[in-house]
Amino acid sequence: MKRTLIALGVIAATAAPLAAQANPTVYGRLNLSVQNTDVDTAASDVWDVRSNASRFGVRGDSKLTETLSAVYGIEWEVQGSGNNDSNGTELSARNRSVGIKSSEWGTLRLGKLDTNVKLAEGRVDQFNDLAGDIDSVLGAQAGRARADNVIDYVSPKLADLVTLNLQLIQNEGAVDGSPVAADRGDGLADGISASAVFTAGELTAILAVNKDVVSRLGGGASDNLATDAVRLSASYNIKPAGLTLGAIYQTAESDISAQDVEQDGFVLSTALKFADKWTAKAQYGQSTTDVNGTETDRSTASLGLDYALGKGARTYAFYTLNTTEAATDVDTTVYGIGLDYSF
Repeated sequence: MKRTLIALGVIAATAAPLAAQANPTVYGRLNLSVQNTDVDTAASDVWDVRSNASRFGVRGDSKLTETLSAVYGIEWEVQGSGNNDSNGTELSARNRSVGIKSSEWGTLRLGKLDTNVKLAEGRVDQFNDLAGDIDSVLGAQAGRARADNVIDYVSPKLADLVTLNLQLIQNEGAVDGSPVAADRGDGLADGISASAVFTAGELTAILAVNKDVVSRLGGGASDNLATDAVRLSASYNIKPAGLTLGAIYQTAESDISAQDVEQDGFVLSTALKFADKWTAKAQYGQSTTDVNGTETDRSTASLGLDYALGKGARTYAFYTLNTTEAATDVDTTVYGIGLDYSF
């Protein structure tokens, strides 16, 4: 017994500094809303408690040398309302990666990660994860919102102004678990996602490009198309006025699987902070998706009001009108109130 206690003491003494060095951080977000969804063509008028991309994860870094660190992160989406709102599972994979960070050369990671085109939305999307999310007009970021099998590089900030990002993506012979001959991967970079991020004071401007990245463009297009896309975004914070302005322009095209698809769209947003804890928000976007000569027009318009309850906590109200104009026009109205807590 005595020897066992001594052994446990040695293990604990050894593990404690290693755990401190790894510096793991547990974090998360619970974003739930009570909302009404009314689709005019379905004569539906439904109330529900909805989980809006609630999540938790672990991340951290471990110093290896004076200039090198190991970095890691694992994140899951959770269904906070318990009724599988988004994808039919209580837990689903979000970003997860491991890599090496150099103070001189940048960061190299491997794993499942947001594409650089997705990340280019920056601070523009004022209704992220809600019905007015920019996905409602731009699809899932003109590419997988989150790509599997990624080799990811992020440069150090150059001249204190620009950061360069590059991702090499392997398809591994399947798309969303179903083999698609036209999209079978056999190289190191079946898809490429890259961006340049320019920051100067309160201005952030991003140019991002996808090349042969499997996409979900929507508007009648297949979900399994290797797509070329360009996204340009900019946001500016006018601090004295408490005003934030944002804009995104995106163009995408694909001609795989006997579908000739072209999409162009934009999003404009603004947020005004007032009376210390209140923020009023507005956002509008629209796009046109052409699939083999048949067009689908989509638009989204949202208004919102946030109130900061304290550190990491807010309550909010929103109203969104999403419109699809195709063979049949569909208006979807969503409004509600919610609580959002990040820890």
